[in-house]
Amino acid sequence: NSSTYTVQDTDFAIFVNTRPTAQNGINSSLSITLPLAAEYPGRILIVKDAGGYSDTNVITIQRTGGDVIDGTQTSINLASDNGDKKLMSNGGTMWFTI
Repeated sequence: NSSTYTVQDTDFAIFVNTRPTAQNGINSSLSITLPLAAEYPGRILIVKDAGGYSDTNVITIQRTGGDVIDGTQTSINLASDNGDKKLMSNGGTMWFTI
């Protein structure tokens, strides 16, 4: 129940519920910070809007340090209800959506 989350070493799939608290959600937008790509070569992460509410409370996936996502982006949004993003580290300075 927070507006920020940092990906942990053991995370693979992150299911987010940004619905109102009365609907068991966190009732806010959420920023998820990726780890450094160089520390996790080939790592795959899945971020899923499990609450179906991200068009109202946006889920933002952001880089760490000087990393980029898909070549140039510092962050990406999961702004469609029930959507998901699958990301893979290249082991250098990039995360790619797959």
